Amino acid sequence: MDDVYVYLDQVFEWDRMKAARNAIKHRVRFPEAASVFFDEDALFEADPDHSVVLIARVATSSERRRYDDERRRG
Repeated sequence: MDDVYVYLDQVFEWDRMKAARNAIKHRVRFPEAASVFFDEDALFEADPDHSVVLIARVATSSERRRYDDERRRG
Protein backbone atom coordinates (compact mmCIF):
# COMPACT_ATOMS: atom_id res chain seq x y z
CA MET A 1 0.00 0.00 0.00
CA ASP A 2 1.23 3.50 -0.80
CA ASP A 3 1.41 6.47 1.53
CA VAL A 4 0.73 9.99 0.32
CA TYR A 5 2.26 13.13 1.76
CA VAL A 6 1.32 16.67 0.71
CA TYR A 7 3.77 19.51 1.31
CA LEU A 8 3.30 23.04 -0.05
CA ASP A 9 0.68 21.78 -2.54
CA GLN A 10 3.05 19.09 -3.89
CA VAL A 11 2.03 15.44 -3.61
CA PHE A 12 4.61 12.76 -2.78
CA GLU A 13 3.73 9.07 -2.90
CA TRP A 14 5.79 6.06 -1.84
CA ASP A 15 5.51 2.41 -0.90
CA ARG A 16 4.77 2.06 2.82
CA MET A 17 6.96 -1.03 3.32
CA LYS A 18 9.94 0.52 1.52
CA ALA A 19 9.49 3.65 3.61
CA ALA A 20 9.63 1.61 6.82
CA ARG A 21 12.82 -0.19 5.69
CA ASN A 22 14.46 3.10 4.68
CA ALA A 23 13.56 4.74 8.00
CA ILE A 24 15.30 1.93 9.86
CA LYS A 25 18.30 1.70 7.53
CA HIS A 26 18.96 5.42 6.95
CA ARG A 27 17.14 7.03 9.91
CA VAL A 28 15.31 9.38 7.54
CA ARG A 29 11.57 9.23 7.03
CA PHE A 30 10.15 10.00 3.58
CA PRO A 31 8.25 13.17 4.58
CA GLU A 32 11.50 14.64 5.87
CA ALA A 33 13.35 13.51 2.74
CA ALA A 34 10.68 15.09 0.49
CA SER A 35 11.46 18.49 2.00
CA VAL A 36 14.72 18.52 0.00
CA PHE A 37 12.73 19.65 -3.05
CA PHE A 38 12.05 22.93 -1.25
CA ASP A 39 15.56 23.44 0.14
CA GLU A 40 17.26 26.38 -1.55
CA ASP A 41 20.65 24.91 -0.59
CA ALA A 42 20.03 21.42 -2.02
CA LEU A 43 22.24 20.07 -4.78
CA PHE A 44 20.50 18.35 -7.68
CA GLU A 45 22.19 16.12 -10.20
CA ALA A 46 20.84 14.77 -13.50
CA ASP A 47 20.40 11.00 -13.69
CA PRO A 48 19.65 9.76 -17.23
CA ASP A 49 18.32 6.43 -15.92
CA HIS A 50 15.71 7.82 -13.52
CA SER A 51 13.18 10.64 -13.58
CA VAL A 52 13.66 11.45 -9.89
CA VAL A 53 16.04 9.95 -7.41
CA LEU A 54 15.86 11.20 -3.88
CA ILE A 55 18.80 10.54 -1.59
CA ALA A 56 18.47 11.86 1.93
CA ARG A 57 21.38 10.88 4.14
CA VAL A 58 24.47 12.34 5.69
CA ALA A 59 26.75 13.54 2.90
CA THR A 60 30.06 11.83 2.29
CA SER A 61 33.18 13.95 2.66
CA SER A 62 33.53 14.34 -1.12
CA GLU A 63 29.84 15.32 -1.45
CA ARG A 64 30.28 17.86 1.34
CA ARG A 65 33.31 19.37 -0.44
CA ARG A 66 31.32 19.59 -3.70
CA TYR A 67 28.45 21.24 -1.84
CA ASP A 68 30.79 23.74 -0.17
CA ASP A 69 32.52 24.49 -3.51
CA GLU A 70 29.18 25.16 -5.25
CA ARG A 71 28.01 27.40 -2.40
CA ARG A 72 31.22 29.47 -2.64
CA ARG A 73 30.78 29.88 -6.41
CA GLY A 74 27.24 31.08 -5.80
